[in-house]
Amino acid sequence: VYSVVKITNVLPKHFALRGREDTKSYPGYVLEAAKNIASSWLVQEKEPLEDTTIIEIEAIPTNLQFYISDGRAVLEEEKNMPMVGEEVKLLSSEFMTEIINKGIKFNYEELIEIGHVTRDERIKVYLRVEDLIKTHFGVFGFTGVGKSNLLSTTIRKLLTEKIKKEGESIVKENSPRKGIKILLFDLMDEYTSLLIDLILDKRLSVTIVNLDRFNLPKPTFDYLNGKGELESATEAYVRQLYIPKGLLNYRFDKYLQAAKLLLTEGKIKVFEEETGTVGDMIDKIWPDVIQGLRSPQKLNLLENFKKDLFSPFDRKVTLEVVEEILSILGKRGFRKKTTKSVEELEKQSDLKSRIENTLIPFLEEIEKKLKEPLSLQVKITLTDLIRQLQKSDTVELYIFTSANPHTLREFAYKLGLELYHIRRRFGISSPLLLFLFDEADEFIPQKPPEESYAQSKWIIETITRRGRKFGMGVGLATQRSAYLDTNIMGQLHTYFISKLPREYDRNVVAEAFGLPKSEFVQTFKFRKGEWLLVSHDATGIESVPFPIYVENAEEAIKNFLDRV
Repeated sequence: VYSVVKITNVLPKHFALRGREDTKSYPGYVLEAAKNIASSWLVQEKEPLEDTTIIEIEAIPTNLQFYISDGRAVLEEEKNMPMVGEEVKLLSSEFMTEIINKGIKFNYEELIEIGHVTRDERIKVYLRVEDLIKTHFGVFGFTGVGKSNLLSTTIRKLLTEKIKKEGESIVKENSPRKGIKILLFDLMDEYTSLLIDLILDKRLSVTIVNLDRFNLPKPTFDYLNGKGELESATEAYVRQLYIPKGLLNYRFDKYLQAAKLLLTEGKIKVFEEETGTVGDMIDKIWPDVIQGLRSPQKLNLLENFKKDLFSPFDRKVTLEVVEEILSILGKRGFRKKTTKSVEELEKQSDLKSRIENTLIPFLEEIEKKLKEPLSLQVKITLTDLIRQLQKSDTVELYIFTSANPHTLREFAYKLGLELYHIRRRFGISSPLLLFLFDEADEFIPQKPPEESYAQSKWIIETITRRGRKFGMGVGLATQRSAYLDTNIMGQLHTYFISKLPREYDRNVVAEAFGLPKSEFVQTFKFRKGEWLLVSHDATGIESVPFPIYVENAEEAIKNFLDRV
């Protein structure tokens, strides 16, 4: 019976120079010994010839063992301890593949090939789609390690890759996977360029949803709203588009052509909430108006001001109503005094500043929207989204973006809450819904500084704790894991880990999954695209970290753009 252990470190050693203590010896001896050491390693490149050198390895258990039966290795859970003094053997690539994918049931489970083991391209690594989504996952790595690249590759595989086993061969098939919807909250507005091939794939339903019309360049918005020219709209859109360095030479050539298709095929929408009452309108901005205010007297004054200015609150929001309110306020301070509360408020410079810097710009923005209503072709509402996300016969990806982080957090809360309540009320568990949050520290901080942070944190925690039975999952990506809520991190069952230079970030990740800190040593040497993967459910071998390489998403984009 053989125990299976995992090598975590390799240390070449020579008896003539064993470490720091030897460097304190006579310098002539140390230098001569060092020269001989180098030559002895070169001489023994193919096989060991001297007993003066040794390659020492450090290894940890995998809780697996195997025995040979009828010429085949039979894997099982470990029941023995490795015998001291026995010879250690390296496993073949074929058997390594079998071990890493031990629990995978081909042709019975939905699978993706996430990559291969870093040191051997022949050892492919497969993930269970349903477990990856429903038990949640996290991507942790410093700037430049390729978090966005990994997420875009994962999205691409989840939506278009199927794995089958035909005889002894594993076959990858490129076809849409039904029964899955992905909602990507793109805080930095960087995924349009990284997913351009999926967005324009006619087999899929992909929509870029701008939560704020002012997030789009004006020529682009005008064209989408039926008033501008295609050429200027396309050029303006491409100029503000984030493009990775490796794809910059495609900006004003292939990306320009792709952007034309985005605009003409209706892939870009602008979100607009259904017109409500004046009370609904003021409720959205009032937390920002009174934020951080502790004085009961000033809060009471603002409350009286709100009643005087906006009541009756059940009025429908129209252009006339908004213009009337702005005429009372003036667009730069108060020019027309209507009540005692307004006069009193004007005397308080700090309160007056809150109105001028928060309330008036909010109302002016609503005024602009009412003067230039959205066309039906570009407009999308919450009701539209909810209806579409309940359909199981389409493969869908929504990319939500906004120039205002508060808007994105508040929208994530509203959409997530509505979907969660519908699924819980009616016992719905399909199609699978995956909520993906890049820059996750902006959505689930340990101590929310503002209301929008508290809202996004609450809905994400609710989904990670209770969403599994309703087919709802969460994916998080961040470079600052130390800022994340630890309760939510503890709910993630699959981790992708790369370089984390700050020790505190590493400690938080290690404690959340229960990893020994020694596992992070290998991540310091990782190149872009290399990740330490560990999972309780999604991988074939459970709770054992191993390094993988995930293909570069930019290669898929280049192949696509070359065909545009």
